[in-house]
Amino acid sequence: MYEIYLYFEHCAVFKTNNVFIMDIDECPNDNSYKCKLCQYYGNGDVISKKIKAYLVSSLINVDREEVCRQVSDEMNVQQLPMTTDEVRTHIESHMQHKDVILSNVVRDLQNIVKIGARNSIYECPETNLKTIDVKSISIYLKAVDSLDKVLKNDTFRLDNR
Repeated sequence: MYEIYLYFEHCAVFKTNNVFIMDIDECPNDNSYKCKLCQYYGNGDVISKKIKAYLVSSLINVDREEVCRQVSDEMNVQQLPMTTDEVRTHIESHMQHKDVILSNVVRDLQNIVKIGARNSIYECPETNLKTIDVKSISIYLKAVDSLDKVLKNDTFRLDNR
């Protein structure tokens, strides 16, 4: 079994048996590791342009799972079947558009903020006294600051959406 990390036209980076392989000659020869969206992306056809435009514009405003479902449905209509998981992998690992990368960063930072907030307050089960975990609150505050900086990017301005 192998897990794809990066795919280019002539080379894949994948992990098999906990070993990273970066040489196309060592890639699995069943072609199952190729991302259909990556293959379909540059063909210049109207549908691929619409899918690319939809991905770039919607990831900031639409729930990620809904975007994956819609793109998966459209790929299936185009007879290029893809699961929602495969579309999610394409969005999170293959797309290099600035807006997509920023939406991925925002999503990650939002998760860190939620976890940091949840772990910042410790309640002693014996005394019911609450204390602040300094390390967790520090992570939380750094994540909030980073999120604030990313959200000030032009990508997230209302007049750009």
